[in-house]
Amino acid sequence: MKKIFIHTFWVLLFVSVSLQAQVDSAWLRKWGNDYWNENHSVATDFNGNIFSLGWSYYSSSNYDYATSKFDEDGNVIWSREFSYGPGDYIDAPLFSHCDEYGNLITVGQAACSGFGCPIQLIKYGAEGDTIWMNTDFYYSDVLILSVAVDDDGNIILAGRRGSPSSGVIAKFNADGQFLWGKETFSPTGGYCRFNDVTTDANGNIYAGGAVDTLSQNFDAAVIKYSPGGDLLWKKTWNGINSYLDEVSD
Repeated sequence: MKKIFIHTFWVLLFVSVSLQAQVDSAWLRKWGNDYWNENHSVATDFNGNIFSLGWSYYSSSNYDYATSKFDEDGNVIWSREFSYGPGDYIDAPLFSHCDEYGNLITVGQAACSGFGCPIQLIKYGAEGDTIWMNTDFYYSDVLILSVAVDDDGNIILAGRRGSPSSGVIAKFNADGQFLWGKETFSPTGGYCRFNDVTTDANGNIYAGGAVDTLSQNFDAAVIKYSPGGDLLWKKTWNGINSYLDEVSD
């Protein structure tokens, strides 16, 4: 389950049968503090272990990352919390990815005062040890909307920046260090954003979203970058109603 709004974290494993038959749960687990907890992302490794990334509520201005690993039978292997501080911050987890070695990469963003707060990247080992952290990277006025990890472990972020917004792509290496960032602007000086990002086997980057081409007229947009950040091509297209067209996951 990708997202569940309950006052505890829940992990529910289903045993899938036919589409017409009733779905049975193999096990159900819940965890978290006594307040509001929320799950945002789930990943699995090659051994069938399950990783859950979310946050735990402590006050209206203080939410901390909560990351847990379960075995295939639902037993907790380890749990970790992360808080950006000092002070109260809303640490918003966005994405989790498990690599071929069983390491877990998590990506999030602290909403300390709207846009412009740090992007947070953490890599945990299979045993829950912190391999590296990059939690103080500031990309001014950026809101992250999508994340991808390529075959070499590089991390690609996509989203929007400012108001009216530009579309943003940023790439980090497998050690969490910033490599490059690119912006795409509307030809009218209006709105642009990327809602989804992915990569191919050669490390090329594709991002999709929307761009303002006329007043109140948004066209769907797709852009392609090389692994080094060179713009290879960009395309827009207008739908039937000539009003709002957008690429979204």
